[in-house]
Amino acid sequence: WGRALADLDFVETYAIGMRSVDERAADMAFPLDTAYVQVFPLPSGAHRVMLTMPITDITALLRDLPPDHFELPHVSEMRTHAFRVPMPPAVVDRLSPAVETHHLVVRVACIGDSLTACGYPKQLQALFDRAELRVVVRNFGVGGCTAQKFSDQPYWDEPKLEEARNWRPHFVVSTLGSNDAKQQNWDKAEAFVEDYAALCVEFLERMAPRPVIFLVAPPPVYVDGAFDIQQGVVRDEVQGAVARTAERAA
Repeated sequence: WGRALADLDFVETYAIGMRSVDERAADMAFPLDTAYVQVFPLPSGAHRVMLTMPITDITALLRDLPPDHFELPHVSEMRTHAFRVPMPPAVVDRLSPAVETHHLVVRVACIGDSLTACGYPKQLQALFDRAELRVVVRNFGVGGCTAQKFSDQPYWDEPKLEEARNWRPHFVVSTLGSNDAKQQNWDKAEAFVEDYAALCVEFLERMAPRPVIFLVAPPPVYVDGAFDIQQGVVRDEVQGAVARTAERAA
């Protein structure tokens, strides 16, 4: 592997510290306060950066990196290791105070249609990170999906529903309703309320811990017929039906 990588000439490795990489490798000395960086160019033209450094340092680094230039993971998605060497507790805490507990985070699952799939979850995660809250937001949105079971694209049939449930979120934010207002999908508000409430029960009654669910009323449709969505149905029926869904599912 070493010869193959050397021939390819596409891996760059750096060690930030007092001694060179070769000197550390010679006697297997890897100081705990040193950051190791590997850069792997990808076929797409992007670069994957691999870091090894104390968890507090990498958390601070993630806050400083501009998200428009880097696809940044949440700290809870990183592989971490607690120190298992005989050191005074104060030293361990100073080097890695959060390594044992940083993965204990609040999970927020965002389900819904394209308002979710192409929308807010990334910005919501950034707000939590900026506030230094241990929250992980995951996007389970599917463009074009509906709350009703008998429609052109029920969220019930999407693999994302099972993925969201298996993730066992503490909070669920749902933005369904816009695509239910399409002419081929909308019949009566009661059918929408019944199916949407049943979808909420999929999370409320069949999961532990029992999550808190926020139902977001769909925004207005400013151009009637845009994406085949009926403006009047969203305004006059769906928004009120979402409120009744919350009451029924509670």
